[in-house]
Amino acid sequence: MTDATIALAGPDHRAAFRACTFADVLRSEWTKLRSVRSTFWALTVTVVLGIALGAVISAATAHGYAKFSVSQKLSWDPTGVSQAGVAIASLAIVVLGVLCISSEYSSGMIRTSLIAVPKRGRVLAAKSLVFAVVTFVVGEVTCFVAFFVGQALISGHAPTRRSAIPA
Repeated sequence: MTDATIALAGPDHRAAFRACTFADVLRSEWTKLRSVRSTFWALTVTVVLGIALGAVISAATAHGYAKFSVSQKLSWDPTGVSQAGVAIASLAIVVLGVLCISSEYSSGMIRTSLIAVPKRGRVLAAKSLVFAVVTFVVGEVTCFVAFFVGQALISGHAPTRRSAIPA
């Protein structure tokens, strides 16, 4: 049989305590954001809507380009047409932002977060930074892919961005 040792606790014997740094709070917020299923779905909807709607709008507009009036042809913006789906896809990013904040309140995890990090500004800054970086990366990838897909669908039917640039 083994003997159990009881650690002394008192003013003379304190456990080592390290205050959490901003990097710790960032890591915590990153874990919370990626562990929620709604993050995956909101980002997937953003990518799919941004690219698919941009492709559909680009193809439909390019096929109707021949019927445009002269003023419509002069104001033709192939980049704007390619990016048309991104504006609607940004609504999924708004939903993700709301879920990022409200899911912590609905589950009660906000109490744990604020006990671990009593400085609310630090928690809010970390949450904002993680959300901004994730949405920036996903948004940039979506915009670039939507642009190249849209320009490929427009070419041959209407002037593309490349053909609009003077040599």
